[in-house]
Amino acid sequence: MEMPLSIQGLLVTWDPQMGDPTIKSPDETVTVLIWQHARIIIVNGEVITQTLSGTGFFIITDAEGTVVVEQRSSGQGNSSQTVQATNGSTITGVKQTRN
Repeated sequence: MEMPLSIQGLLVTWDPQMGDPTIKSPDETVTVLIWQHARIIIVNGEVITQTLSGTGFFIITDAEGTVVVEQRSSGQGNSSQTVQATNGSTITGVKQTRN
């Protein structure tokens, strides 16, 4: 599979050692990328959930080249993030760094 992969206006790049993802799209608004130790869910062009464990990384950029999500794991732990908003709520500018 050629990198970066264009999904709903976002470019997804990942550690080649992770192999190629399985891509599931139940409809045109939802895309799920699945690796053995990672998962990304994109809905309407926005990353709503990502998880990564084991060794690897992925970087997701928008059409302007701005990094939307960058997640890396050295194999010593795991990490995940879910961004969720209900009707009438908005979440913007989520940025989190943890070690």
